[in-house]
This record gives sequence, C-alpha cells and structure tokens, in this order.
Amino acid sequence: MTIASKLALIEEFHRLSNAFDDTLNLEREAVLFRPFWDSWSIIEQVVHCVDFDIANFHRYRWGIVSPGTTVLSFDGTWTSGLDYQASELSAAINAIKAVRHLMSSHLKRIVDSDWSKYCYTFDDGNGFTLEEALQHFIGHVGFHRELIDRNIKLFAQT
Repeated sequence: MTIASKLALIEEFHRLSNAFDDTLNLEREAVLFRPFWDSWSIIEQVVHCVDFDIANFHRYRWGIVSPGTTVLSFDGTWTSGLDYQASELSAAINAIKAVRHLMSSHLKRIVDSDWSKYCYTFDDGNGFTLEEALQHFIGHVGFHRELIDRNIKLFAQT
C-alpha cells in the first residue's frame, strides 16, 4: 500500500467523523423512532458507532504495539443492555469526532510504516491488518448511515 493510498484512507476515515452531524437537527421522536420491532433507532445506530470506534481505537493500538494480539469483541446485546435509547446524541457524536481525530493524527505519523505487520485477531481466529481494519471502519459508518437514512425516511411517512 502506497503512502498516498494510506493518506487517502486516513482522510476518508476522518471525514466520516461528520457522518451523523445532520441527526442533531432531527426532533427527538425521529431520533428514538424504530421503524420495525427488531430495528435500531438513530440514537442506537450512533451510540453503537461510538462503541465500535472506541473498541477499534483500542484494538488497532494493540495491533501496533503487540501484533497478533487477541482482542475482545462485542455484539448487539450492548444496545439493550446499555440503554442506548437514553443516550445523549450530541455527546455520542462528539465522542466519534474525538476518537477519529486522535486515530487519524496517529495514523498520519505512522504512514511510512509497513501496515501489514500491524494486526489483531479475535477469539474465533479472524482478524485484521491495519489497512483492512481502516477499510472496515470506513465501511461500518456507511452501513449505519444507510440505516439512519432509512429511519429518517420511514419516520417522515408516519
């Protein structure tokens, strides 16, 4: 992976720290709306992304200081178990911005390094190199942004 392509990934990753800013302009009912019994609300999507970013901040750092480290994972039980619905949207968005800023700044400092040597694994043996992880972090926001847009559209139809 070239330095230019690493910098482009870092820029995209950092740019996505603004992916949920528009949700701050929504009425609270829209933010809490669940279009289906088994779907997440907008606040649940955003807070999940906070947990995801914080966990991955920790994971990628382990992958750098101790390549191959087995890291913890989490699942959807966090959403109900941690009462994401009661979370403060602006604080969640600020947390995403802070974590992504810190991570982007650090990644720029190691852009000359061989990112393929930085990796972490999960209990099931699957894992990521730093490049794969960063691409996954970018895709994750896009996936949840699509679900948020769906919720906004369906809320408008109620």
